[in-house]
Amino acid sequence: MIVKKIKSREQRNSQFEDAVNGALDAIIIIDSDGDIMEFNPAAESIFGYQKEDVVGKNMGDIIVPNQHRRAHKEGMRRYIETGFGPVLNTHLELTALHASGKEFDVELAITTTRGAGGEIFIGYLRDITERKIAAVELHKAKERAEIASKAKSGFLAMMSHEIRTPLNGVLGILGMLKDSGLNEEQERLLKIGRDSGRSLLGLINDILDFSKLEAGKFNLQSVSFRTEELIKSVYSLIGPQAKSKALDLKCNIGSDVPAVLVGDPDRLRQVLLNLAWNAVKFTSAGFIKLNLDLADRTKEPPTYRFSVVDSGVGIPSDKQGDIFAEFETLDASYSREFGGTGLGLAICKSLISAMDGRIGVFSEKDKGSTFWFEVALQKGQHWAILKDDDVDELPATSAIAGVHILVAEDIITNQLIITAMLERMGCDVDVVSDGSEAVRSMTLRSYDAVLMDVSMPEMDGLEATRIVRASGDENASVPIIGVTAYAFDEDREKILAAGMDEVIPKPISRAALYQALCEQIGRRRAQSEQRNLASSDGIEGLDLEALQSVLASLTPDAVDFALDRLRSDIEKHTLLQNAAAKDKDPKAFERATHAISGVAGVFGARELEALAGRANALIRESQNDRAFELSSDVTDASQRFLKAVALSTEALIRKAGDAEEEKRRNE
Repeated sequence: MIVKKIKSREQRNSQFEDAVNGALDAIIIIDSDGDIMEFNPAAESIFGYQKEDVVGKNMGDIIVPNQHRRAHKEGMRRYIETGFGPVLNTHLELTALHASGKEFDVELAITTTRGAGGEIFIGYLRDITERKIAAVELHKAKERAEIASKAKSGFLAMMSHEIRTPLNGVLGILGMLKDSGLNEEQERLLKIGRDSGRSLLGLINDILDFSKLEAGKFNLQSVSFRTEELIKSVYSLIGPQAKSKALDLKCNIGSDVPAVLVGDPDRLRQVLLNLAWNAVKFTSAGFIKLNLDLADRTKEPPTYRFSVVDSGVGIPSDKQGDIFAEFETLDASYSREFGGTGLGLAICKSLISAMDGRIGVFSEKDKGSTFWFEVALQKGQHWAILKDDDVDELPATSAIAGVHILVAEDIITNQLIITAMLERMGCDVDVVSDGSEAVRSMTLRSYDAVLMDVSMPEMDGLEATRIVRASGDENASVPIIGVTAYAFDEDREKILAAGMDEVIPKPISRAALYQALCEQIGRRRAQSEQRNLASSDGIEGLDLEALQSVLASLTPDAVDFALDRLRSDIEKHTLLQNAAAKDKDPKAFERATHAISGVAGVFGARELEALAGRANALIRESQNDRAFELSSDVTDASQRFLKAVALSTEALIRKAGDAEEEKRRNE
């Protein structure tokens, strides 16, 4: 028979008292009047009172600061009367009062229970002064780190600009010399100069890429690409150097590798090219192999392995663990012989990590190396064309011959280079030296496109672009292509937000310049044709094709409903925009212009879309006054658009009737 011992009240009270006295947190028990019943040793230590000095006294008068006592007593009274207490059974951070009169931060939790004399409250308190100080210090440290990071980014952007600008001149002049007809020795020296300039540009890009990766500002694309072209592009780039060293260069793509994969071909090629260049650099005799194989078909998506195998100097075993570290090279003798920043492999590792892949090396000193990386890639569904970055490539017939281009550039060397490039493409070129001259030139004659340097004296390219876009004259919608030596993503975003249509970096690639001009001028021509079509029907500022596409997808009843909603939305948001401009309310103005631009774009209101979009971009850039000034223009465009919609609906119905009648006649 088991006899269960029943603890006496005295035993239970003794154990409770031991638990309270041994607690690390302060425990204070008060009655319904707020008088202290229990004050444990931890409370004595935290608040500086002895238990016998405070028991029986009101807690609010002992540890609650003067400014909070009324709220404390009111909360006690409300709970006794209603049974409701928002501070119960939760953790709070508040200020408490020490016996010395000093206030400090505590964390408080309160529970209630019924005692012999009625309701009692148990408070658990912890001094969090050190934690709060640590939090403040952590916040300050974070702010300092952010300031340092911004300073570093600013420094890198500035240095990139300062180096790229003269480098643009060097490479541009060398490109012009190549076209001037040189003898064999001059061609050889020119090639050395251009290769050196491109190597310098590669080092700059390495530093900028590393900074972007370090700051988490690196974006990966996901597009289809041809696997064979990716491997061959690397092969062709390292081929001449490998040939000059009599190396046997081969490439192999596994039979089970799809012809098209989906990923970021530019970054994959960057990593593979970096590994291949290293192989050429560190191999004086023998071979180099570029391989692409299916590594694991059981995963979804499958994993593919890219590898570069060489018979070069190899890597000592004690160096292999650090080879992918930042600014890490081999020993000093290797550095002197082969050069480099020590950033290339660190960037490769960061890029592959960003793709959720793996990278590594197998090597033995004097017996060659195998650098590899594995990434998961989906099978592509269509062919994609990789763009050739060779600055010498140009189509046989220029698609922009005869167009009129304005070049705004303050550096004379760059003026000469860009002008020479454009004239070779058959363009008619005007040149100015700053933004104010560009604005003035655009008031005197029309242009097919503008190349606008972002950083110029007097007035920079951003300010000039804003003025042109807000002018409302003939050149307000001209394609403006920003030219800059600033290479960060945030720089590009800022440039596009100012109203430019495209950005190309310095040093300027002739192929990139040609492509940008073709795309932007072609886009403007297409828009002009659409406007002419609309104008022929008496409808201005409306893309009939876009409107017709929307209406054609709807039933007759749905068309009526959609047009009613369109009118209602345009009128509503135009009123909101005007009210926001009058009240100087940027948030409301931003919402209204965003809505107007979105609706206008769907229904083909190109003029309204552009004006509302420009006002929206200005308000997001905190150019509030300029944005508010556009509100009347947006309102006028809204009215023209609604009138055009009514006319276009009639025109579309008329065209449909004419087409039906023509069909009957032909039958």
